Amino acid sequence: IGINLTSVATVKYRDDEKIKVLNIGRVLLPTLKIIYDRDKEIESFQESRYYKLIAEFNTRENVTFEGTYYEDDNEKFEQQEYLDVIKDKINGKNAVVMSKTVERKKEYPPFLFNLSNLQGTITSKYKDWTSDKVLKTAQSLYEKKAITYPRTASQVLDESLIEKTEKVLNAHKQGNPFASEIIFHTAKRIFDSKKVESHSAIIPTYVVPGNLTNDEKVVYDEIKNRFLAQFMPVAESEETVLTIELDDNLLTGTFISKGKVQLTEGWKKIEKVTAKEVVLPMIEEKERLTVKNGKVTEIKRKAPKAHNEKTLLRVMETCGKSYEKEDSEEMMLAILSGFSIGTPATRAETIKKLKDVGYIKTKGKSLVCTDLGRML
Repeated sequence: IGINLTSVATVKYRDDEKIKVLNIGRVLLPTLKIIYDRDKEIESFQESRYYKLIAEFNTRENVTFEGTYYEDDNEKFEQQEYLDVIKDKINGKNAVVMSKTVERKKEYPPFLFNLSNLQGTITSKYKDWTSDKVLKTAQSLYEKKAITYPRTASQVLDESLIEKTEKVLNAHKQGNPFASEIIFHTAKRIFDSKKVESHSAIIPTYVVPGNLTNDEKVVYDEIKNRFLAQFMPVAESEETVLTIELDDNLLTGTFISKGKVQLTEGWKKIEKVTAKEVVLPMIEEKERLTVKNGKVTEIKRKAPKAHNEKTLLRVMETCGKSYEKEDSEEMMLAILSGFSIGTPATRAETIKKLKDVGYIKTKGKSLVCTDLGRML
């Protein structure tokens, strides 16, 4: 399927005044189909609702916090009336904390950029950026010797680059407000030759550039910060889960309260990630509580979102990875290494061509099919 089908389709439909050429290709068409399928999903979406019951609990010290009602590990209920009955039963009743678990979690920084992830991050973060513009800007930075080769599919570095990378890190951490926390190490998350496909991940070079355009600065700072984040401390948070039961086995289900506190920000300081914190009061197992009140909340199920450049690039890159696993991991890796649409270097070009030939258009940051794209 390629130039021969383009010829046939063009001849067949050339009497339509709107159609000059129908481009059909093995990369263009499946990419269009991803957008078309999502458009169809959105159109056929049936609006529906579910309900949750949230109770407010009071501690002995008169501190209030919330818990959500669960039955059989499920907090979404189809019938509002069912929860209304429970809500009326529980007001003013006594409860007890049956269990309390506290888990300390490590949050590692996102992997180094390959081209698709760089394009996805920038197009979703900044207005009026396209994947094509990110690639052209990265190419310009590469030509100025400010970053390594951008057209890469890898998110790690080859182990032969360990010494060079340490020198690059030392050049860039000077003058950084978090310099004292940036410490070089050789973890497999950063250096792993087995996971490098022809070119290593994108990182800055020793050259600290001075004459960058505004666009180049945007792309360069994202690459530099992602690189520095790898050598910052791991972020740590503490998650607390309370399981609460009402006295006298009044209900078949239980209430669950979850709290999360960021203990160490680590790399999030450089990537400017803010964590949502839900702080629970100091409570111990078997502690007695009172139900202050309950409320039933209605939640509308949301239609799927139209693809944007970030989500489309992700699907193009990983479209084969939902298949059932084969017997051997080596076999699976061999299959999946070629199981994607386009290459890092051509995906942006493909999206641009879909727009240029009139198969898709942008609505804000979303990508949707045109009538011509649907017809095809």
